[in-house]
Amino acid sequence: MKKLLVSAAFGGMLLAGLPTSLFATIVSATTNIFIAGQDSTGINTGGGLFPAVAQTFVAGPGQTVQFAVTTSALTCGPAVPCTSAGTGDGAALIFPVGPPNGTDITALGTNGISGIIFTGREMFLVGVFLDSSTPSGPGPFTPTFVSTGGTFNADTDTSFAAFFTGQVFLIGDGRTGLNNSGGILQTWAVPTNATRLFLGFADAFGNFVGPWGAYDDNTGSLNVTVSVQNPIGAPVPEPNTIMLMGVVLIGLAYFRKRIA
Repeated sequence: MKKLLVSAAFGGMLLAGLPTSLFATIVSATTNIFIAGQDSTGINTGGGLFPAVAQTFVAGPGQTVQFAVTTSALTCGPAVPCTSAGTGDGAALIFPVGPPNGTDITALGTNGISGIIFTGREMFLVGVFLDSSTPSGPGPFTPTFVSTGGTFNADTDTSFAAFFTGQVFLIGDGRTGLNNSGGILQTWAVPTNATRLFLGFADAFGNFVGPWGAYDDNTGSLNVTVSVQNPIGAPVPEPNTIMLMGVVLIGLAYFRKRIA
């Protein structure tokens, strides 16, 4: 038991020594992720708000992000059965009229942002990484998220490899297990060329299917805290902290030897 306690204490010191940055923001349900990084003039917003920059980065390798989402009720319109639990994971719904298959949003093809697919789910929190330029052109391929199996499993995956800049990705509530506050915190790798992160929602006129739009009748918002691990340019641990870690390592090795 003592051995475990010492190991846990040392692990806590290591975590405390890792550079981390935090930023909290409010994301309205009317925030249109597909117009992230665009000039606010001369673009059809689909009734939505332009996403604000949720986090900035110094471009480079090794950075990761995690998300903490505070629950809040979200709806996608007053006349349709689309009220999510408000965890950020969205809702699993079948519409009485029109496409019932969930989110399948196509890219515009000119603004450098991908579409997104998640069969059976609607009204979930998403993000997109961008570099310092205004996105344009066809954008990267559309990723497909699933509840079971597949490449991007929103229910069980604890970490995700870096998505391309301009590729819309699912965040949900930032944890494994759909609408499960007790899930494991998930980690997303930051693309090496990314300098900005935007948060928003994926919506479309045809029951979340087809070209994006229909943002103006959404209601609610989410409180989101973005945590960046190993940010480039973060302060290096003080020499005293490094020396303390060394002392703990030596002590841990001696303690294990005594037990043996």
